[in-house]
Amino acid sequence: MRAKEDVKVVPLPAQVPPRFVKGKVVKVDCAASPEAVLSVTAGSKLLKLHVGNRKHVVVMGADEFSCAWANQSVAVNYRETVEGTGEVVSVDVQ
Repeated sequence: MRAKEDVKVVPLPAQVPPRFVKGKVVKVDCAASPEAVLSVTAGSKLLKLHVGNRKHVVVMGADEFSCAWANQSVAVNYRETVEGTGEVVSVDVQ
């Protein structure tokens, strides 16, 4: 007979459902390499969207993430952290 093993149960963090926004990149701040912050306007809203590692973010419509994007139309999937900010899931360059 096998001895009963102790099993540690770790709760998963609450998952925030992803959001979607279409807008224009105002600027990209790449000062904290490899991270980046996309400033995106959508209507009258300005969103500051964090990219954890710009070399590993999902990008569609372009070969790679660019710190030079400005006045670029994009569609972004992100998880909101605080109103007006979030973590980027993917960027679709239009």
